[in-house]
Amino acid sequence: MDPANSSAFIALVKKYLQGKTTAAEETFLWEYYHYFDKEPDVLAAFSPAEKEQLENELKTGILEKIATMENSGPHKGAIYRRMFIRIAVAAVIAVLAGSLVVLKWMTIMNFIDPQQLTQKTTANGETTKIALSDGTVVWLNAGSKLVYPVVFKRGTRQVELEGEAYFEVAQHSERPFTVKAAGLATRVLGTSFNVNAYDNEVVATVTVLTGRVKVSSEEDTATATLLNPGQKLLYNKQQQSFKQEALETATDDIAWKEGKLLFRDAPLTTVAQLLLRRYAITLEVPAEMESLTIYADLQDRQPEEAVKSIAKILKVGYKKAGNTYTLFSKNR
Repeated sequence: MDPANSSAFIALVKKYLQGKTTAAEETFLWEYYHYFDKEPDVLAAFSPAEKEQLENELKTGILEKIATMENSGPHKGAIYRRMFIRIAVAAVIAVLAGSLVVLKWMTIMNFIDPQQLTQKTTANGETTKIALSDGTVVWLNAGSKLVYPVVFKRGTRQVELEGEAYFEVAQHSERPFTVKAAGLATRVLGTSFNVNAYDNEVVATVTVLTGRVKVSSEEDTATATLLNPGQKLLYNKQQQSFKQEALETATDDIAWKEGKLLFRDAPLTTVAQLLLRRYAITLEVPAEMESLTIYADLQDRQPEEAVKSIAKILKVGYKKAGNTYTLFSKNR
């Protein structure tokens, strides 16, 4: 059975438990259930440790979920229980044997006991710190969103990011941590790194502070770039191309975490985006100035002080209207 049919089967089981299946669909399910009668001793393939692990997971996952069905009839709950146990056990055996599986154990458990997702968003001018259930700490930059499980229950620890975040990942050698953002998949076991992946920017970046990370496109996870501390990967989303750089000071890329604004040969269009996120102000840049770049360290500046410093560096003027600042040439 291919993955599409496997997903369809899971959906059919769920539909059956909700009492919404047709007679033909129920017949199919029961024929599948009785198929396992040919394997009366399905647990024989397990070692003692594997049997204990399976029993614990069945108790905490499957049996708790279907316990409420006992009230539907004197025998119905027991039938449901046997059906699910046989399907789940058969799937585990297939996985352990390395065979092609109809239903993988992880899929079964995610269906019966799914991870509950939550999310945190930040507005422009706001940053926040998030503690994940595995001990990982995330600093979320302004104008960003992080989607993550309330509890990492099993398998790979995975989160999804829109915007920018700095991660200090708790080490779990058997459970990799993956950040999906802007078409990139960044995988680690335990390290610290920054991901910048705003939707309105052409280039997404991954900067490693400690440890090592593997970065690939989500569509081609087999081909990955390995990054060491002090290295940065730039991904052009339009061209789908990668470029790797060595940084003199990797901590510059996480200066935002301390409320700092550092510009290193930054185009004014990029400066305007950063001011919007940091201070929730708009910097209007005339077309003739868009190609200008600046070096600046605007630590602990108020919004207008930051704009004033930028104007001074560029030797231009500015005017203010509410939260909008417009640059202009003094020679006009």
